[in-house]
Amino acid sequence: SGSWSQVAKLTANDASVEDFFGSSVSISGQLALVGSVFDDDGGANSGAAYVFEPDASGDWSQVAKLTANDPNPNGNFGWSVSLAGQLALVGAQGEDDNGGYSGAAYVFERDASGDWSQVAKLNADDAGANDRFGSSVSLSGQLALIGAHRDDDDGADSGSAYVFEPDASGDWSQVAKLTADDADVADRFGYSVSISGQRALCGAYFDDDGGTDSGAAYVFERDASGDWSQITKLTADDADASDNFGKSVSLAGQLALVGTDGDDDGGSGSGSAYVFERDASGGWPQVAKLTADDASASDFFGLSL
Repeated sequence: SGSWSQVAKLTANDASVEDFFGSSVSISGQLALVGSVFDDDGGANSGAAYVFEPDASGDWSQVAKLTANDPNPNGNFGWSVSLAGQLALVGAQGEDDNGGYSGAAYVFERDASGDWSQVAKLNADDAGANDRFGSSVSLSGQLALIGAHRDDDDGADSGSAYVFEPDASGDWSQVAKLTADDADVADRFGYSVSISGQRALCGAYFDDDGGTDSGAAYVFERDASGDWSQITKLTADDADASDNFGKSVSLAGQLALVGTDGDDDGGSGSGSAYVFERDASGGWPQVAKLTADDASASDFFGLSL
């Protein structure tokens, strides 16, 4: 009938005050991954993530709690999460291996027995303090995309994103660093990221092409040689100042979805989202603008998608 109904409410088995369970979420097949960014197992606000799965009867239950092998206070493990098959990617923007808030991301894998274990800790090759690497993460097959929206390559907080991939031995390493061709100070490129196959989508919600903080998103593709390059820059047809286009992004094959929580069509901060589709010539035109039927001021529709 096309109707949707709630089938489960998920909570942590060890839920506690101010854990912020649900601060990030991802789903793949019959598995759900939920971040709990202020969990305190490894120190105050060290963070955690939980895996849930339904049984044969369709009842969902917690099957694993993921934490870093090297947790530390304010690590913010679980700030961002992504799930793909038997792999989980968890961002920890507060990790301080390379300076305060340089950030890290962790890869976990489920074995044949159903047990989840950490198989890699990822850091940027050029990591620096306050880069916030791991503030956004996305996983597609054997590719991991990790945002560092306060990286400074092209000016303070211009932002970047990194692609990691495992080799034949299963060792993960950085294979690309992505930045905008027109990067500028405070664009916050990489605040949101999504990867699908050989394509990546990165939001830069403080880009100013359509007015101050109107926002933008960038599409990258990997060629046959393994090199990543920017294919196009996406902006809204009706871009305006403070729209924050690119606050959230999601990519699936030939479709890109970009959230714009500051858009004002239904009142200040009512929010919207835009759909772009790749055409036969490789262009990415806007094909739809999505708003809620009951949009109202300060709804922030499009904050997450």
